[in-house]
Amino acid sequence: MATKKSNNKSAALNNTSSQTRHSVKATMSNVEIVKAGSAMKLSLYADGKKMGQLEVGRGSSIWKGANKKKPYRMSWADFVSAMNNLAYDE
Repeated sequence: MATKKSNNKSAALNNTSSQTRHSVKATMSNVEIVKAGSAMKLSLYADGKKMGQLEVGRGSSIWKGANKKKPYRMSWADFVSAMNNLAYDE
């Protein structure tokens, strides 16, 4: 039986504390994200403290870390490329 080579990047993603309690609060400005300016916002929390906010829109995603002034915008093509690189080492 072949064993799978460990991927340090994905291993780091899976290394979370079993005692940390995560929660997500979602808001949507429109039921369908079809119009410019409509988006779904996910506020992410760990043990009650805000980790950041992910805004999912029609043309891009925007990440704003907790207590950060400048959000980071990423096109969907760049997002897919980054996730494939992270998850599959492509």
